[in-house]
Amino acid sequence: MKPKVFISYAWTSSEYQQSVVDFVNRLRNDGVDTLFDKFNLKPGQNKHAFMQESVNNPEVTFVLIFCNPEYKRKADNYEGGVGEEAQILSPELYSNISSDRFIPILYDSSGDKECIPTFLKGRIYIDLSDGQKFEANYEGLLRHIFNKPAFHEARLGQMPDYLSDESSDYSRLRQYLSNLRKMPSTEIGRIKNLSLAFIEEYISVISEFLIDSEQFNLQWYLSKIDKMLIPRDISVSFLQELMNVNPAIALEFFEKIIEDVSALPGANRVEHREHFDFHVWEFILISTHLFWKNGYYAEIRHYSTKTYFWAVDSEYARPEAFYEFRPTFREMTGLFNAENAHNNPYYSYAAEIVDKHQKPRGIELKDMVFADILLMYTSASTKQEWYPLLWPYVKNIGIMYGNIQSREFCNRYQILFGLSTIEEFKTFIDQVDGKLQSWFFHFGRRSFLISDVFSLDFIGRYP
Repeated sequence: MKPKVFISYAWTSSEYQQSVVDFVNRLRNDGVDTLFDKFNLKPGQNKHAFMQESVNNPEVTFVLIFCNPEYKRKADNYEGGVGEEAQILSPELYSNISSDRFIPILYDSSGDKECIPTFLKGRIYIDLSDGQKFEANYEGLLRHIFNKPAFHEARLGQMPDYLSDESSDYSRLRQYLSNLRKMPSTEIGRIKNLSLAFIEEYISVISEFLIDSEQFNLQWYLSKIDKMLIPRDISVSFLQELMNVNPAIALEFFEKIIEDVSALPGANRVEHREHFDFHVWEFILISTHLFWKNGYYAEIRHYSTKTYFWAVDSEYARPEAFYEFRPTFREMTGLFNAENAHNNPYYSYAAEIVDKHQKPRGIELKDMVFADILLMYTSASTKQEWYPLLWPYVKNIGIMYGNIQSREFCNRYQILFGLSTIEEFKTFIDQVDGKLQSWFFHFGRRSFLISDVFSLDFIGRYP
């Protein structure tokens, strides 16, 4: 049912009355039903009864009271029709002081804010007296009438975990993030030093989670993963801020974090550390989404195809390919299978955790799924194997890959894969997808590759 308003105003000059008529007609054109004496009060009808019935009409959602100096004078002195309306409205207002049904409208070109009558004092008014602000304030009135606010209150969340987490101190990480946000983008040297300080503190914090346990189960893993959400989100925010400042520094930051984490003393020898692997893997997926979203395609290719060096001891660093950062999570998956009588050798419990647990603000599951698929393609281009654990959550495949029939859009993939032309891109897809099809044959021909959705002729067919 359309909202209905009752119009209360003072009969002053004929020009003023016409302006109110025009305003009421605009309300009606915008879908607001009205009760207005010029339209609804006929000769022979009782004027007092019309006012009384209009105010008390249950279909009337709001009473709009057009205020100008003449309205205030008559209302305060109970003169004429306005005085009668004031006597009708006052008891309604005073008996329900919290009601927002009665809306004062400043409707006088003089802009006199003192024209609100006494019985409406303290009520929030809408100012339609200023020509420069009229349209914006009129929209605000319509939004209130239709209950379509311009601003939406966020859902009440939970207390931040760090307020009750006494086991770790993340204050320095937050301080570094705050400092970065305040630092001028021209201070490249200071930004680099701040990034290094952040990584040093981050490594110190993360190392607390490398403690082994003689008694562990699936819940033990989940509790560790949950506790690591806070440093994950702070580091993601720091990376995003760096991208806003300088993508080259952001790339250095990302690569150093994942390499330094792997170089932690004993990091590759501690048993039951898959919660730690999960944290790094998830950070990589989120970061890849951010690099892609911000248009840093060459940066993704750089970090996903380079060689990393993991510390084995103080004298030797073992070279490793990027795909080594994507663990198999056999231990967690085995525990889940044992507890749930689940026996799918290609299922990963880590993917289910990503689906169910908290993600950084602005990041959705589909973003991480696409990042996982992108890394599968970049690794395949260098004869590596990044197994996309999130493949069961692929949805809307055509939308996921984007407007791939556009040559301009395909340029993103060409940069990502180090290609120069559309024809090279088509050849790349043909060769890599052929390899991946045989690789994923045991999925029961689950189709989520580019060639599963688009024919080669379809790719880049339009400018």
